[in-house]
Amino acid sequence: MPGNHPYTRVFVYGSLLDRKRQREIVGRELRMLPATLPAFELRRARYFYIIANPTAVTKGAILMDLNSRDLDALDRYEGVPDLYTRQLVTVHTAANGRIDCWCYMPTAGLTGRRASMVVGS
Repeated sequence: MPGNHPYTRVFVYGSLLDRKRQREIVGRELRMLPATLPAFELRRARYFYIIANPTAVTKGAILMDLNSRDLDALDRYEGVPDLYTRQLVTVHTAANGRIDCWCYMPTAGLTGRRASMVVGS
């Protein structure tokens, strides 16, 4: 996969912003680009998660230049498919750019809500 492909990037908004956590999961610090996800609100129960809210914006960062091994490790850490699923989203950067990338969306197993209430589908 080329480095500029959306499948090589993940928007994160919780514990994966921590470089120490990144090293524990993928074995190295990852390149990050600050970004925001419009129309989603950050919440926290046992873990961070986001829910659809048309007036909200979630701050976070894009983890860049990921390979399939990195994505597998991140998926295991995030509890895919029980707690989160990976879905494509479009995030905004400080330079008003729009970037497509993966994002971990919560499941009803994490929030106790039906999926359509969580991700706005």
